[in-house]
Amino acid sequence: MRILRKSHRSKLAALLPWYLNRTLPPAEQQQVERELQKHPELHQTLNEWHTVQTLVKGQQVQSPSPEVQARLMAQIRAHNLPRRQTLPPWLARSWGLMVTLAMLCLLWTVFQPGIQLRWQVSQGDIAGFHIYRAPAGSTDFTLLSEVAQPSAAGAYRFVDTTVWRGQAYTYRIVTLGRDGQQLLSSEIIVGAGAALPGQLSVALTSVLLGWSAVLLLERWPIPPRRYQLR
Repeated sequence: MRILRKSHRSKLAALLPWYLNRTLPPAEQQQVERELQKHPELHQTLNEWHTVQTLVKGQQVQSPSPEVQARLMAQIRAHNLPRRQTLPPWLARSWGLMVTLAMLCLLWTVFQPGIQLRWQVSQGDIAGFHIYRAPAGSTDFTLLSEVAQPSAAGAYRFVDTTVWRGQAYTYRIVTLGRDGQQLLSSEIIVGAGAALPGQLSVALTSVLLGWSAVLLLERWPIPPRRYQLR
């Protein structure tokens, strides 16, 4: 009687359950049969597997309840669904930053949050106005704007959007006649805090719109790519 090596015996022992179930390929099935004929000591292991098979087949088959089966199938279907692809977080945030800057420029242009100057003059030989600005307490005035078209109602308005928080300014409004001469000059001191509520509103609205764009883009599904064979 030939003595099996340990490694070879382990390989044959591993094939015995499949041999018993008749699930081995034909070539391996015939190989196990030959080895069983050559090595009768393998029949003991085969009998043990046969006992296990008999015990398993003798157990009562229990089916899960319909509720459990339905939950299990729902989990399987959910697991097999293709995952929805979305934009990478860095790309969504980049778009959100662009939206924030674009909305800030747009809202700033439309609403012009700043220091508003309003004045009225009686109708006369007026060609326009020059508006100057200087830091409060300084005489270094800078020309900000030229209002060339007189208003039919005599009411005028100018918005200075280039102010710094915490800085007070002196504004000088010079009325010009049609001959270019100065007809009237008036000054007013205004703190930059008067423009702060409007500026904060525009900035906060822009940030909220940009953040909303980020949240939307992070959840926006990307359509799957379709490849066409040529």
